[in-house]
Amino acid sequence: MKYNILHVGCHDGDDDIYSFVSENKDNIECVVLVDANPICIEQTKKQYAEIPNCEFECLAVLPVPIGGLSIDLHSPVGQKSSTVSSVIKDFVTTHSKDINTDTFQAKTTTLKELLAKYPETNYLSVDTEGLDVLNLFSLDSVDYGNIIKVSFEYIHSDGTISFGGDKLESLLNYFSRLGFKEFYKKQFNIYCEK
Repeated sequence: MKYNILHVGCHDGDDDIYSFVSENKDNIECVVLVDANPICIEQTKKQYAEIPNCEFECLAVLPVPIGGLSIDLHSPVGQKSSTVSSVIKDFVTTHSKDINTDTFQAKTTTLKELLAKYPETNYLSVDTEGLDVLNLFSLDSVDYGNIIKVSFEYIHSDGTISFGGDKLESLLNYFSRLGFKEFYKKQFNIYCEK
């Protein structure tokens, strides 16, 4: 099996997707790494310097299109390189435990638009800092057609942000209806495989 990975919310590149790619180099055709924060994209480029066939996109991924317009993203004060940047200010303030945030502008896209641009994607990873569920639900069965593996963050590494209960159950039921059969948790992520 050769993987074409779309990793949305790659942050600084030092995460489970990097580990997967490093361990499976011979089975990776392409890795597309997307993050809204240009500083994180630069860090990710350094992290993936030894990995062939990588593409980088500096975009904020939203569940609905807004015509590619730019949008304000929030990050902890003085930490524009933070891996926690979100369109949802409360997400950042809860995580950073500071009510103040810095903002920066990022161009936007959707998962649907990214999958249209990279139709060979068969492994989708989503960590969009508070928008994971909405982004994953924004795709229909046609969008998930080629995808055999999905991973998404369901709890933040510091435990401040998580979703579970009805939201998580609804999302997993949705994936089950789409033909995903294997579900497991590893660290802060949930994995779904066909």
